[in-house]
Amino acid sequence: MDEPPPIYVLGDKDMLIRIVDNLLNNCSKHSLGDIDIKIDYDKIPDSKNAKIIFTNPISPNNDINIEKLFHRFYTADSTRNKSTGLGLSIVEFLVKQLNGDVGACLDKNAKLLSIYFEVPLFK
Repeated sequence: MDEPPPIYVLGDKDMLIRIVDNLLNNCSKHSLGDIDIKIDYDKIPDSKNAKIIFTNPISPNNDINIEKLFHRFYTADSTRNKSTGLGLSIVEFLVKQLNGDVGACLDKNAKLLSIYFEVPLFK
């Protein structure tokens, strides 16, 4: 099996480290199992972005509001954790500074939460 070519993104190293650190921290606090991290990019020559996706299993009783997930101080269950609710809002702010995009998908049937960010590729 051939190893894929390296992917380079355009952005500030410290900002990218903080984004990944905040997402890993969020996953480790709220995951009920293994965390899956996937780097996705189009192999099309004119592709402009790399997408990094963090997916983890969540509690079936979790009331996550995807629309509010990146709002400052939002926590899905404020009674069970000591989260400030700032981590994902910081992720969104930093990704926007890098001319990227951020989002989340909730699969209630599979009980999975995926949070992703996209940043420009360096070519």
